[in-house]
Amino acid sequence: MREAGLPRPSRRVLRTLLRMRKPFTPSPWSVADAKARLSEVLRRARAGKPQVIGAQDPCVVISMAEYERTRPKEHLGRALLAIGERAGGVEFEPPPRGPDRPVTMPE
Repeated sequence: MREAGLPRPSRRVLRTLLRMRKPFTPSPWSVADAKARLSEVLRRARAGKPQVIGAQDPCVVISMAEYERTRPKEHLGRALLAIGERAGGVEFEPPPRGPDRPVTMPE
């Protein structure tokens, strides 16, 4: 409900506000265009703008700096073991690895 005396927002203002709610997703390059303009795709990715290639099964090109920033720094299993050790020395015996590892099948 509007307060009395306030102007009604224009459609343009409403559209702008709705667009601001959605995260920006770049329009995808077709595979043919990306091949033809690979230098441009890489330049934009290095500038910090992820580049989407393909429509049916899209892939994203990001810079190496962005990749290094977002990838896990530590193996998940090692991180969980370290948390257990910091939490008061929780003992955990990892399962055996290798081809002779016992396998139990549910009945």
